Amino acid sequence: MLESRNEIYQQKQTEIGVSIIGDVHTFQSQPSQISSNADLLNAYRGEQQKTKILGISEATFDNITRFAAEIAGTAILLFLGCGSCIKGLGQEPTNLMTNLSFGFAVTAIITMFGHISGAHLNPSVTILALVFRTISPVMAVFYVIAQVIGAIVGYGFIVAMTPTDVFGLQEGMCTTTVHETMNLGEAFLVEFLCTAILIFTVCGVWDPRTGKLQDSASIRVGLVVAVLSIVGGPYTGASMNPARSIAPAIYTGVFDDQWLYWVAPPLSAL
Repeated sequence: MLESRNEIYQQKQTEIGVSIIGDVHTFQSQPSQISSNADLLNAYRGEQQKTKILGISEATFDNITRFAAEIAGTAILLFLGCGSCIKGLGQEPTNLMTNLSFGFAVTAIITMFGHISGAHLNPSVTILALVFRTISPVMAVFYVIAQVIGAIVGYGFIVAMTPTDVFGLQEGMCTTTVHETMNLGEAFLVEFLCTAILIFTVCGVWDPRTGKLQDSASIRVGLVVAVLSIVGGPYTGASMNPARSIAPAIYTGVFDDQWLYWVAPPLSAL
């Protein structure tokens, strides 16, 4: 507590307009100064708690922006990733093109929203954050809800702007399904391993020991998503993300093996 008080005094010296007591030892040796500075600290905290933005507390506003960032980020992921799957508009997308699009999209979104919500974009990553205790259980639930909403909105933009006859050319456009030659055990293993590699990557990015490498975090995660999509795509679609799988299924009605994408990736994250 003493250390945190000292830090606050040092950071807010010019704002509060008072002299700062030198170090932690000073607090311990002069009770009268402890009392006066404790009052100052409590008063400052009270002012911070009163701070409101648009009539709501700053903490609540921060949570709202995090929720909105997850919606926007996941919407952009589906819009850019699945948008690269469209056929019949003058180009025939290849699997490589689609897989790279998802990876590049992740890179862009982390740059946009990583500093706001962490840019999870994926319930599996949110589970990791919950295990790391960097997010509360309640906020984790809101993150997952935001991701599902965002995925539905992002895919919905593709549906809205694509001519009906063009959209109808691809059955189950951008849905993740298990290849017909595979059994469910093999498919489960693919999703589990791909998600594990993604989660290990995120762990590496979040590790405090890599703090000096954060400028490249978005690129690292994006490239890993791309290579996992290239390798796992032919097997199961390499979803690794329940929200990414549910949105196309809702619009196209293709729910084949949908449970797999809601079981294997979260278990792998744990």
